[in-house]
Amino acid sequence: MNLRRPVLRFLLRYLHPIIAIALLLAGPAGILLLR
Repeated sequence: MNLRRPVLRFLLRYLHPIIAIALLLAGPAGILLLR
């Protein structure tokens, strides 16, 4: 895979915030489930 392709940069730029939000939501949810 070539990381210099604009398409991959575009996907990474817009998927990273979504993944970050998913992790922030999964954190508290996981703690509640472990109780």
